[in-house]
Amino acid sequence: EYTNQIMSLLKEFNIRPVVLNHIIDQCQDQISQYYEEGKDPKSFVDEIVKDMELDSGGFMAQKMGSAGYSKVIKYL
Repeated sequence: EYTNQIMSLLKEFNIRPVVLNHIIDQCQDQISQYYEEGKDPKSFVDEIVKDMELDSGGFMAQKMGSAGYSKVIKYL
């Protein structure tokens, strides 16, 4: 039940089912530890979201170039 709550919370971030199952499989020990300590499933999800750098759209955030990059691309 605890794992199902985590999965339902992660589904809000539009994570593909294959990736979701991989996360659950890889983090099973950590999930068990959180369950035994009585922590809320949302705290685990928050850590995963922070580690994977998910934004509200559900895609991993990618930082492209520097903020000061302002060259114009010209098509010939």
